[in-house]
Formats: sequence, C-alpha cells, structure tokens
Amino acid sequence: MNLRLLEKKERIEAEERKELRQQERQEKREALQKKERQEAEALEKKERREEQEREKRERQEAEAIEKKKRQEAIERQERQEALERTERRDEEEAEETANKIKMELQERKIRENRAIEESKPTLEIEKLEKEDREKAREHEINLRRLDLNLLVVIDPVQNDRFRLSAPIKFVPPFDDVDTTQFLNAFEKTMSIHDFSAEKWT
Repeated sequence: MNLRLLEKKERIEAEERKELRQQERQEKREALQKKERQEAEALEKKERREEQEREKRERQEAEAIEKKKRQEAIERQERQEALERTERRDEEEAEETANKIKMELQERKIRENRAIEESKPTLEIEKLEKEDREKAREHEINLRRLDLNLLVVIDPVQNDRFRLSAPIKFVPPFDDVDTTQFLNAFEKTMSIHDFSAEKWT
C-alpha cells in the first residue's frame, strides 16, 4: 500500500517535473522568440530610422542643390540686369554728351553769326571812314593842283593875288546828306580869309 502510494507520488512528481521542464522550455522559447522579435523590431526600427534619415539627407541635399540653383539663377539675372543698366547708362551718357556737343556747336554758331551781324555796322563804318579818307585825299590832291595852277584876283585895282587853295583847305568835303554843315563851314572859312561873297560862285 505504501509502495503504491510512493510510486504514485513519484509518478506525480515526475510528471510535475516534466511539466515544469516543458513549461521552462516553453518559457525559454517564448522568451527567445520575444527577444528575437524585439531585436527584429529594433533592427527594423533602426533601418526605418536610417532610411528616414537617408531620405531626409537626400531631401535636404536636393533642396540645397535646388536652392543653390535658384540663388545662382537670381545672381545671373541680377548681373544681367546690372549689365543692362550699365549699358543703358553708358548709352544715355553718350547720347547726353553728343547732345551737349551738338548744343555747344549750335550755340557757337549762333554766337559767331551774332558776332558777324554785330560787326557789320563796324565794317560799314570802317568802309565809310575809308571812303571819307579817300575823298579827303582826293580833295587834298585837287587843292594842291589848284595851289599850283589857279590864281584868283580879289581886287582888280590893287591887283592882289588870292590863293584859293589856302581857304579851301579849311572847308570839309562836300556831303550830300549834311549840306548845312558844309555851307556853314564854307561861309565861315571865306569870311576869315576875306573872300567876298560876290566871288564865291
């Protein structure tokens, strides 16, 4: 009786140990599977993180390249616009200089024409003065001829000779425009030289 109970007890204990070992093995398998899952999840998570970081870097690099391209395009556009502004400014300055030179030439021509117009009266006066000098010279020559060849008798009784050229030298040349001055000078000269009015003609 005791033997059977002992055997039964041993069988029960053996089964319990067996179940315990199986349970331990199951727990170990589950723990190992859990660990493997965790490691796989961690690895997958790491790979996803690395992939995200790689995509982020690639995206940032692409954005940086695109930004650099846009910046370079803006700088090229600004340089082109600056060059065009410089060319326009140079053209405007060249046109302004040409217009300034043209205006200066026109003003110089106007001044020259004005000077010519203003000098015309002076030239006319010089011409008239030259003509007057020519007339005076001709008049002097004529007086010298008269002085050499013409004798006029003032008083037949006294038979005094009157040199006509002497008073005539004091008479200005005849002027058609101002006859009054000529006649006054003639009359005054004849009176000074006692040349009677009857002999004036």
